[in-house]
Amino acid sequence: MRVSRQAIVWTAVGAVALAALVLAGCPQKAQPKADEGYTTSAAPTDKAGLPLLLVQPIFAKHLSENETSGLLSRFTEVLFRKVEKYRVMNPSDIGAIMQNAESRSLLGTCMEGDCLSQLSTQLNAKLIVQVMVSQVGERTLLQVNVVDGPAATIVKRVSRELDSANVEAVLDAMGPLAEKTAAEL
Repeated sequence: MRVSRQAIVWTAVGAVALAALVLAGCPQKAQPKADEGYTTSAAPTDKAGLPLLLVQPIFAKHLSENETSGLLSRFTEVLFRKVEKYRVMNPSDIGAIMQNAESRSLLGTCMEGDCLSQLSTQLNAKLIVQVMVSQVGERTLLQVNVVDGPAATIVKRVSRELDSANVEAVLDAMGPLAEKTAAEL
């Protein structure tokens, strides 16, 4: 399936708007009804009291910012729908609530140890999800680390290897990868 960049951008815009509604705790009636031809992917508003699961920006040196943004949107959209025990927040949601630029910079650069523990403490995040995309020749490796935020230790790993380096193939694989990750939580 080929997905245009415009579709990726609109998916990202929709995910951010939906997350903003969830964060604002909007009443159920403000969300579109399923019978109006819309699908709702937001977590129910009753998730406000659940522990926070923070999704960090995707780490992929070989992809552009727009491409990683599209991958992140696909991944988090599935997590919003599938994860029931946690309140899922993506990097743009977190960036908007962090008080200062130094804290916001931790979000994308923090990958291990004390830094993850500090990030978890600042945001009161129980789990932190890291997604890495690596390319070796014509193969692509997708790896998800689920980190216990306070302890800064990896508690789950999910990975998938693709026989393609094509960004559309990677985009198509993000949904199933997120579903597998959600099932592990």
